[in-house]
Amino acid sequence: MFGFNLFITMAYQLIADTTFIAFDVETTGLYPVAGRVVELSGIKFTIDSGVIATFDELINPQSPIPPEVVRIHGITNAMVAERPTVDLIVPRFLEFIGGPEMVLISHNASFDVGFVGVDIARQGIADPGNLILDTLVLARHCLPSLGSYKLENLVRYFNIPSQNYHRALADSFSVKEIFLSLLQRYPKIKTIEQVQQKTYTFHFSDAATFQVQLPPGFEDLAWAMENSLPVVMVYKGGSKGPEPRIITPLAAIQRNGIIYVAAYCHLDKVEKSFRLDRIKEFRIKK
Repeated sequence: MFGFNLFITMAYQLIADTTFIAFDVETTGLYPVAGRVVELSGIKFTIDSGVIATFDELINPQSPIPPEVVRIHGITNAMVAERPTVDLIVPRFLEFIGGPEMVLISHNASFDVGFVGVDIARQGIADPGNLILDTLVLARHCLPSLGSYKLENLVRYFNIPSQNYHRALADSFSVKEIFLSLLQRYPKIKTIEQVQQKTYTFHFSDAATFQVQLPPGFEDLAWAMENSLPVVMVYKGGSKGPEPRIITPLAAIQRNGIIYVAAYCHLDKVEKSFRLDRIKEFRIKK
């Protein structure tokens, strides 16, 4: 009953009376069950009072950060080697949020929600219940002819001061400013409910990707996954055709009822996902 009453109260809550937290993560890869968070940041603010507090932590992922990922966000293994692990940082972040009545904001929220949500679940922490809004979808709704809704493009569109892109605190600042700019452009939006009507909403327990066990017949693939061994795979579909490719499987994940293998693709030198039902042949590379 408490959760239902809170939902009703928040839906009709005035934006002017709401405390928001814009947040962002940087990670070791694309998929929450295979990758790890290396930076978690947030900015707590209100419409009238501005910034109330900030949260900014580098995190030791306890696994190497791939070089191609370092090139994106600039966070090196040396930078996180002596930092706290995520089991210490996530509880601090939830304490920073302060309560279920706070509304969180993220750009491409499914990504950030997925990583934080998986770590909350791994630690056995109950979903804090916060509503999470997606500024990417909100911008698409409010600016239908813009074309590209990447964070950098929206920062340029709204003339927001340039930031250090792909660092979590700087991106959190950009998310906050994009949200405020969209509200200024649409002054008739007064309540949280009106914002919800123009974007997707999430909770940390809504992560649609979760880790699963491989079914019978894929024991060698499971062994390779457990021991970080490269696998030669023939895959039906994708842009590379049926030629064998080498992957290092990281995790089996399920999205919308379909099992995928999250893996490092040695051909493309990037983390990718492959549908299990399209893997036609595989063998552990000798």
